[in-house]
This record gives sequence, structure tokens and C-alpha cells, in this order.
Amino acid sequence: MVSAYQSLPMSKLIASLLMVATCLGGSARADKIDDHIKNLIATRPIWAVSVAVIEGGKIVKAQGYGFTGEDKKTPVTPSTLFQAASISKAVAAMAALRLVDQGRLALDEDVNTRLKSWKVPENEFTATAKVTLAGLLSHTAGIGVSGFQGYQEGAAVPSLLQVLDGAAPANSPAVRVMRVPGTKGAYSGGGYTIMQQMLIDVSGKGFEPFMRETVLDVLGMSSSAFEQPLPQNKWGLAAHGYSGYPVPTAVAGRWKTYPELAAAGVWTTPSDLARFVMGLQRSLQGLPGTNILSQDLARKAVSPYPGATGFGHTGAWGLGFQVGGQGVTRRFEHGGDNPGFTSLFRGYAETGQGAAVMINENDSAVFQILETVAQQYSWPGSPGFVPPPTIALVSPAEGGTVGGTPVTITGTNLSNTVEVTFGGLPASFTVSSNTEVSCVTPAHAAGTVAIVLTTKTAPVVSADAFRYAPAPPVDAGVADGTSIGGCRMGGGPLNESPALLIIALTAVLLLRRYRPA
Repeated sequence: MVSAYQSLPMSKLIASLLMVATCLGGSARADKIDDHIKNLIATRPIWAVSVAVIEGGKIVKAQGYGFTGEDKKTPVTPSTLFQAASISKAVAAMAALRLVDQGRLALDEDVNTRLKSWKVPENEFTATAKVTLAGLLSHTAGIGVSGFQGYQEGAAVPSLLQVLDGAAPANSPAVRVMRVPGTKGAYSGGGYTIMQQMLIDVSGKGFEPFMRETVLDVLGMSSSAFEQPLPQNKWGLAAHGYSGYPVPTAVAGRWKTYPELAAAGVWTTPSDLARFVMGLQRSLQGLPGTNILSQDLARKAVSPYPGATGFGHTGAWGLGFQVGGQGVTRRFEHGGDNPGFTSLFRGYAETGQGAAVMINENDSAVFQILETVAQQYSWPGSPGFVPPPTIALVSPAEGGTVGGTPVTITGTNLSNTVEVTFGGLPASFTVSSNTEVSCVTPAHAAGTVAIVLTTKTAPVVSADAFRYAPAPPVDAGVADGTSIGGCRMGGGPLNESPALLIIALTAVLLLRRYRPA
């Protein structure tokens, strides 16, 4: 039996040393991840690897390894583009869910009520149940066509409507309902192609500009694009696809073209995918600020959908994501595999951890790399894992708008606290122990605000945890009734300024003391 190592030409082995050298010039420190990837490049038929790691809700590592192609001319950087293949489905799902949040789509309505340019053909399977957006997102709508082959350079590329009807020059069958919707889950790229047409019809825009406006720009995914074919001015930024094991061959024309944009068409980077993951994590955690989804819908997206089990490597699907785990191990992820490219991202719902890995070869090495990241950064279930912080009590829970109120936060796993904010404003703090943090409130407008405590591993939100109370009303006008020195205190201009109030009270006391008999 010939091993993959033995089958590699000497030029590849020599080149692998050069690839490793390109990894050493970056600022990222050498670690288990670097060592593992260097070994992969040296011993497996992989030319290009790119990784981004999320820790504490931030990208803490973004690194490229190797070269974009066998010509060894262009080193891989964090900005190198890869075809993300089926990861496109997760990004497209996010756009559809945003329209649900906005009331422009509904999860459980018949998609034919929104489709204009094309309709899902009715048949015996739709007589008792209709195709819904939730069904499309969770692969439970009964739609056929699991995936797409793509189109080589120079081949005629069909329109989206031709793909849906399986009409020439499409190289895939017509997208049709093959079983009663909701009765059984089965992976379907065809279902996401129906969703692509629906998003175009509802938005009235092309799919690329719609996705840019709805998701990519919102999350800062500036390197990403649903562009097929890839514009020539971006060819120099992209990795070349290789397929075959143990000796890979280049994909003709470097890569294939996919008009099925929602199912397979996004070009992106691991760093942009990390931003995508962090966007969903922020929504799941209910962090203050601009969130991509409402917290309720985000939680629904990463929860197992009824009937969406028994397929995929996690064994369960939510709305656009493979899902697994419970509590601190609860995670969402998606993989992608087009000819010449393999990719995978994972995010943890509670810990603010995750990663994205992309390579230019069809190889399961992405799972191995992700496991190495898990060990290096002590992900849930790994040795050294530290549970995320919790907040059990905030005392006192009320203070003045001028700030300066001493507050004690009690909870668990607080020893690595790096920031505390009240209503988005930073507070000074001292870590007293693993279960207690003492802080002083910043000045803030009146109202109830959230406290966000962030540790080195994750943020935790205590929603509506602290009330900034307005100053009591004070009226310095002269009136009968309760008074001090003949002046009743109640609304009026003195309520606007504590300094004026003190001056007024002093004046009243002086008048009473020195008033003639």
C-alpha cells in the first residue's frame, strides 16, 4: 500500500518546507494549531489552509498557511478567498431569518404565497402539507436534489429558473417535492435554491446585492461575495481548487461556477466566517447593540427542528445550521464541500468561542484542524475548559444617574473579568474573587439598563439588571403647605441642578436664622 506521503513528488515535499516558512513570518505565535497544519501540509496533498479562531467573542487568531496553488507564487494570507460551498446555506439562511424578524416573511407559511417568478409545482405530496420557509431551512420540506455539480470554465451556465426546472443547460434535475413536507428530513440544496428565488422575489433585488445589504455589510464581511463566476479582478486573491487523493489534480479553470448561490455560491475567508459566527453569538447572548437577529429567533435557529434529525455529522438541524450539545456545549456549525474546496465553521452559543477552517482540497483535515483548535483554546468538552461566567446577584440594583454607586456583582467564574459595562458604558471594577466583582457605576441617563460582564473567555449579560433612578423632584417656589422657611420644595428649575438646590437650601436656613424678631 502506498501512503499519501510516499505518493507526493519530491517537489511537493520541498515546496511544503517553503509553505511552512510563509507561516513563520506572521505575528501569530507558534502553537499546536501551527504545528498541526505544518505537518498536514508536509504530509498530505493540501496546498492551502486558512484558519480564524474566536475567543471571548473576538478573533484572536487569523492565519494563512501554504500557497494558493502549486505554482507556489502566492502565499496564503487571512485575506485569501476560498469557495465556501454549502456554508453558503447558513449565510443565506441568516438573510431569510432577518426578513422573518422584519415581518416580510413567515416561517410557517406556504412559500408559493411569496414566490412570484416561479412556483413550487403542486403534486400528490403537497396535497396535505405545503412547503414552508422553516421546512426549506431545516431540510424537512421534502424537496429533492441534494447538491449541485457546478459548471467548468467555458461551459454554459443556466439561469436560476433553468436550474429550478432542470432545463438545459442545467446539469441537475428539476427541483420538485419528492415526499410529504414535514415527514422526513433529507439534505436538499434544491430547497435552498427555491429560497434563493423567494428572497429575490420578496426583496426585488439581485441575490448578491440583497445578501450584501442584508448580511455581509451588516456583519463586516467585506471580503465575501455571492459572485459566480468570480470576477477576473479577484482571481489573484483566490485559492485554486484541487481534488483527488492521494495525488490531487487541479480543478479545470481553477474552480467551478455555481449559479445556485444560496446553496453553494459564496466566496469568503475564515475571518469573515468568524464575523458571521460572532454575529449570531451576539444575538444568542442578547448583547446590547446592533444584533443580526432577535434573541428569540436566534435561539430557534440553533435549536433542533422537529423531524430534522438523523442526517449530517451532528445528527440534528436547526434553521440553517447543524446543531448539537446542551448547556455550555451547545453549538452550531456548517460545512462545505465543492470540487477543490472544503470548509467548516463552528460556534458555541454560550461561551463566545468558535473557529472557521478552509482548505483548497477535498479532505477531512478540516475536522482534524478544528479538533486541534478545540484543544488549544479549551473548548467545551476539552481538557482545561473553563465554564462561562454567570451573574446571580447585583447589589444594590439601583443608583443615581450621576454614577459613583458602589455595586457588587456575585456569580461564578468571574476571576478572569476584563470588562464590566452598564448600559454599554464601562465601569471601573475590581475582581474580589472568582465569585465576586466590585465596581462603581458610570454616569448614565435614567432608566433600566443591562450589565455586561466580559471575561477572557466569554461575555455574560444580566438583562435589565440595574436601574438608574432620576433625582427626586424639587420645587423651590413659594407656596402654602409643607415648607421650609416658607418655601415649599417640589418641581421647578432647582430640580435641574443639585448645586442650585444646595444653594437654595442654604439661603433658606440663613434667612430663618437671621430673620428679624
